[in-house]
Amino acid sequence: MTISCDVYLQLVLKYPEFFKNCETIDCGPGWYKLIEILTEKIIKVCRREKIEDVYPVEIKEKFGSLRYYLSSETDELNDLIDEAIKESESTCTRCGKEGRVGRESRLSSPYSWISCLCLKCRGGEKCTMIL
Repeated sequence: MTISCDVYLQLVLKYPEFFKNCETIDCGPGWYKLIEILTEKIIKVCRREKIEDVYPVEIKEKFGSLRYYLSSETDELNDLIDEAIKESESTCTRCGKEGRVGRESRLSSPYSWISCLCLKCRGGEKCTMIL
């Protein structure tokens, strides 16, 4: 398993069975609480509905929002993930405070990284593009 930020190791150690087949967790530390809450909700639904063999395949940031891919899906699980995605789009991936999705580059290059950051983590600059 590849983990980009050490803080997520806590989550993997807390739920080792759930994460045993996860390939990647690639998010900033600011989304830890969001991902922890989502994980707990998914586990709770799976236990309640007796859904087996559900695990995260990949958890990452893409275009400034959370992507949480599961091995199998239900409408209820997808709704939980959709809620977390929406919340991630206004949560700074670095510190967890309120953020906005935009390009990180000062030059507003079409190739700059799109992320969700608060004004402080963005370096005091406004986003060059808000999605």
